[in-house]
Amino acid sequence: MWLCVSTVKPIIPEIKALWDKLIHEKASPNHIATGFALGFLVSFLPVPGQTLLAVLLSIVCQTNKVACLAGVHFHLMVFPLIPIVFYLELRTGFALLHPNNTLPLAWNHFTMHNILHYGPIYYRAMLLGFVIIGVPSAILSFFVIRQAAARWQRARRASFPTRMPDSHCQPAPPETQ
Repeated sequence: MWLCVSTVKPIIPEIKALWDKLIHEKASPNHIATGFALGFLVSFLPVPGQTLLAVLLSIVCQTNKVACLAGVHFHLMVFPLIPIVFYLELRTGFALLHPNNTLPLAWNHFTMHNILHYGPIYYRAMLLGFVIIGVPSAILSFFVIRQAAARWQRARRASFPTRMPDSHCQPAPPETQ
C-alpha cells in the first residue's frame, strides 16, 4: 500500500497539468474526447507497446495526441492492476468461445510447452474479451470526457471574458473618394 500511495501522489500534479494543457488547447470537446477514447481503448488491448500504438493510431485517425496519451495512461492510473483486467478479458472471451470447457489456469500450467500450445487459444479469448470489455468502456469514456471538456471550456470562457479591442487596435475605416 505504501508503494502505491507514494507513486501516485507525485503523479497527481502532473495529471492536473496535463489535463489543464489539454483543456486550454484550441480543440473541440469532440476532438479531445475522441483522442482520449482511442487511448483508453488501446489501453485495454493485450499487446506490448500500448503508448507507441496509441500515438500511431492518433496520428492515423487525426485525433488529439495529448488526449490519446492521457487515455492510455489514465487506464494505468485508475486500474493499476492491469493483469486483473487482462484476466477478466481472458475469462470473458474464453467463456464465450468455449462455453462447455473450463479455463485451465493454474500456476503449474505455465510451462513453455503449455504457453506455446495454448497461447493462440488464450490470445483469441483475450481479444474477444477486449472487444466486450474495452470497446464499451472506451465509448463510455468518450461521452464522459466530452462532457467534462465542454464544461471546463465553458468555465474557462466565463472566467476570461473576451475583451473589446482598444480604439487604437481597431482597423481604420476605408477611405472614401
